[in-house]
Amino acid sequence: MSSFSVRMAETHVDLLDRLRPHRFFVALAREEIPEERVRGWLCQEQHWGREYLNSLSHLCGRAPKWMRRALLETMLNIQGHFDLFEEQIAEAGVCDPTTTAPEYPARALAVFFLATAHTATVEEAVASEAAFNRFQFLAFSGGKAAQERPCRWQGMIEPRSDSNYHTWVGRIEEFADRACEESSERTRARMEKIYPLTARFLIQYYDHCLRAYGP
Repeated sequence: MSSFSVRMAETHVDLLDRLRPHRFFVALAREEIPEERVRGWLCQEQHWGREYLNSLSHLCGRAPKWMRRALLETMLNIQGHFDLFEEQIAEAGVCDPTTTAPEYPARALAVFFLATAHTATVEEAVASEAAFNRFQFLAFSGGKAAQERPCRWQGMIEPRSDSNYHTWVGRIEEFADRACEESSERTRARMEKIYPLTARFLIQYYDHCLRAYGP
């Protein structure tokens, strides 16, 4: 029997194809988006990114021992990326996110992360993490692959498309695979349900970015 992550990739090819590549990230990587629109997108990224870190922190506290250390290490790495991200945003003159309201897709994504971390089972939360990281990697790496040269926004693209991130994506998928193997049939069914739900929330946000902040 194939692993959970392989089954999800085979079952949800239609969702994966919506991000291979996604037009927003191709345009971003090719510098085809006006700077003011990129700034708007970055502001929305900050809104949901803060809540994502909070949700990951809560998941670390609930995770079993065999998973906890790796999640904590990853959270520290993500925090480092987020700190760098905020520095680059400040240099770009992006608005302070505390003075602007998140738009619906960014707010929905943030609420979904928090609700999953606090109310779903650990197994469901790990399945959601596997989906989120796999789909985010596809979106950013697809844009990067379309580049002819590095762009001004490379610092935003690189951390979510490089080999280190790809390694983490594989690792969280291994966590999901193990969690699925050790779960009851009912829990496995819930994991299989939340995986595409997570992907759809993320795709909804990316499609909004294309409409609101694309070229």
